[in-house]
Amino acid sequence: MAKIVVTPYGWDMGLNFKEVEELLLREIDKHVTTLSTRRSKYFTNLAKKRLLYLSVLLTQLYNGCRVSEACEAILKWLRSGDREVKVKVRKRRDGYERLIVIPSRVIVLRQYLEEFKDVNVDELTLRVKVFASRTLKINTHALRYAWITYMARELKEPAQIIAKISGHKKLDYILHYVEKKEAEEILRKIVK
Repeated sequence: MAKIVVTPYGWDMGLNFKEVEELLLREIDKHVTTLSTRRSKYFTNLAKKRLLYLSVLLTQLYNGCRVSEACEAILKWLRSGDREVKVKVRKRRDGYERLIVIPSRVIVLRQYLEEFKDVNVDELTLRVKVFASRTLKINTHALRYAWITYMARELKEPAQIIAKISGHKKLDYILHYVEKKEAEEILRKIVK
């Protein structure tokens, strides 16, 4: 299992969007290969479950959502076939719904994931968190932070847009995430 290099500082555990993306895509390819080469029912079932978990994580990474929202989106997509789905933002009490777009890399896996369309969203969320922690050694919420950092620093998107996409009600949260990281890096540059 390839490990992601994690810096010892930072609110987002130092996860780099591109590194996590590469890891998830590599893991997806590995399990697709397992499905095409192994005939054992045990390995087939295990590979399918892991493809489901990886699909959720890739959806979470690309959309900057919470893992529970990505799970709900995947299940809605499996049931409806709609690539764009709306899910309620779980941390908000005002009923706000956000758009989640299922990645094209996940769409091509539908044949392997179809059997999971009736899974309970809370059970799936728990399983994905455990898989991410034990197998990939990452906290699922760190994927959300990696996306926010990537959007702000690499793509130069305004905090208002990032907050709208991520479902943050207050801009302060986005500014806190981005400004803290920037401030720490500036401090490291000026202190000799």
